[in-house]
Amino acid sequence: MHKPRLYVALYARGNSQPDGEVYHWALIVGPKEELQGSLGGRYHVKNAIDGTGNPYWYYQRVEIPVQPTSTLLVRITVAKVADQEKLEQTLENVPLIQNEPNWNCRVWIRDALAALEADERSLGTKKTDWQIVEHIANWYVQHKKDQHRFDGQVQWDMAKAPTYNLLEDRETIP
Repeated sequence: MHKPRLYVALYARGNSQPDGEVYHWALIVGPKEELQGSLGGRYHVKNAIDGTGNPYWYYQRVEIPVQPTSTLLVRITVAKVADQEKLEQTLENVPLIQNEPNWNCRVWIRDALAALEADERSLGTKKTDWQIVEHIANWYVQHKKDQHRFDGQVQWDMAKAPTYNLLEDRETIP
C-alpha cells in the first residue's frame, strides 16, 4: 500500500489582502493514487473577525475531495506521510501568531513544515526545506500562469490539479 502524500497547495484569493499575499497557502494530505471520490484533508489557517471587529487567525482541518476546486491553483508534493495521527497532532500544535501584520498562512506553512520535520515521525521521504519549497511553489504557479492554465486560453484537464513532485523534481500532473 502506498503512503499518503503531503502537498503544499496554493489557492487563488478572491480579493487583495492586507498582508499583500497573492495566494492562500495550505497543506493537503491525499492518497498517492487519486480516484474519483477519494478524500483527503486540508490543513491551514484562516483569518476571521471577532464580535468586536478584531481580526484573528484560527487553525482548520477539513476533509476534502481530492479532485481540485476552482480556486486550487497548484500543488507541490513535499513528502510521504508515515504517521497520519502524529502529523495531525503536530499541525494542531503549530503556534498561531495573533496581532502580527507580517504573519499569515504562508508563514504558518513554513512553521508547519519545520514542526513536521522536527517531530521525526510524521513524514517519511521528504523535501521540506522552506527556501526550496517556497521557491518551487512560486515558480510553479507562475509557470502554470505562463502556460495559460487558469485563464481559459488553452484547454487543460481541469479534473486534475497541476502538481509538481519535489521528491522527484518533476511535474507529475500538467
